Amino acid sequence: MNLSIGFHRSVRTDLRGILNHYENEAGTKFADEFYEELQVRVNIVSENPAFFPRYHGEIRRANFKRFPYHFLYEIRTDSVWIFVLRHDSRNPSYGMKRL
Repeated sequence: MNLSIGFHRSVRTDLRGILNHYENEAGTKFADEFYEELQVRVNIVSENPAFFPRYHGEIRRANFKRFPYHFLYEIRTDSVWIFVLRHDSRNPSYGMKRL
């Protein structure tokens, strides 16, 4: 089952900030590797939305393997809604109002 993936408009801003940070600190290759890992996680969620554990209520958390980041998402009737991409050490309330 492949569900469509939707993104809160602020996820693009989250991603842009992360990629800029990695490009400035470690180079384009490292930023590209982060983006590739994000795509792998999004594909997993699309193919098997319940793969990642629940974080709070019906919200699920997809942790990255190599980077200290995760995104939070909600499974909807026929889609998945990703509403925040954040660092593991970020304030846990960051992005929660986006849902």
